[in-house]
Amino acid sequence: MVPAGVNFASAVDWPYDPIWPVRFVRDGFFHIRIAGHGPAPTFERATAEQCVHACGQLLDAGLQPLLTVRDADQCSMLQHGTLVEHYNEADIASNGWRNDRDFDHMHRIIEVCAERALKLYVGGAVSGLHKRGFDFLKRFDWARIPPYVGVSVHRYATDGDWTKVTRWGGSLFSRPPKPWRTRHDEVRHLFDLVGSRPVAVTEFGYCSAEYSSQQQCEALRYEREFWSQYAEVLCAYHYTDDPRGSNCESTYGLYDAEGNLKPHGATFAGRG
Repeated sequence: MVPAGVNFASAVDWPYDPIWPVRFVRDGFFHIRIAGHGPAPTFERATAEQCVHACGQLLDAGLQPLLTVRDADQCSMLQHGTLVEHYNEADIASNGWRNDRDFDHMHRIIEVCAERALKLYVGGAVSGLHKRGFDFLKRFDWARIPPYVGVSVHRYATDGDWTKVTRWGGSLFSRPPKPWRTRHDEVRHLFDLVGSRPVAVTEFGYCSAEYSSQQQCEALRYEREFWSQYAEVLCAYHYTDDPRGSNCESTYGLYDAEGNLKPHGATFAGRG
C-alpha cells in the first residue's frame, strides 16, 4: 500500500510548531509535501538554506519530505533522502510557467538532483488529469528525460463521485475521450504520454464543506487503494483546516483547526 502523505506548508516562513512532525509520525503519515515558495501572487522563493533546514527537520523526525522547487539553487544543499518536485500546477497560467525559462530550470534541476542522488518528479504537477493537464504534459520531450525521473500530478474528483473519470469541465471540455470508461483509463493515458516512469500524486482531497465525514472516509480509502496500483507517493491536501475561512478551500484538512485528527485523516493513514 502506498504510504499516506500530507501537504504541509511553505519553507519560506519556517520554522513551524515542532508538534506537527510529532503528530504526523504518531498518526501514521510518511510523505510530507512542503512548498519551496510562499503563496500567490508573489510566490516568494525559499533560499537553499531555508529549504535544507525545513526538510532536515522532517528527516530528523523520521518523515519523508517532498520539496516543491522552482529552480536548481533550491536543491543545491538538500540532504540525501529528500524528494524533489518541480513546480506546482504549472498548467494554470496564473502560476507563471514560461516555456523558455522553466524548461531550462527543469533540465538543470535534473542535473543537480542526479549529482546529489535526489529523487525528482517533473511535469509541473498539473492540476488534474483533464484536457488542460494532459495538453501541458504534451509540451515535454519525455524521450529526453531519464526514465528514473518521475512525474507528479494532482487529481481531484468532479461531480461528487471519486470513482468516475474526471469531468474535463467548461473550457476543458465537458466529457473525456469516448474510450475512457474508468479512472484506470486516465492513468493509462498518462503513461502513454510520459512513458514508464515513477508517479507521485502530490495533491488530491475532499473538503468537509462538500462531502460528509462518511463520504470523505470512503473517498480517501478508495484513493489509497486505487493509487497503490500506480503511484509511489500519495499526498492529501491539506494538513489542517483554516479557521479563517468558511469555503471548501479551508476545509480540506486531515486535521481540524485545533489539530485533532479528523475521521477521514485516520482512514487515509490506515487507522480506520
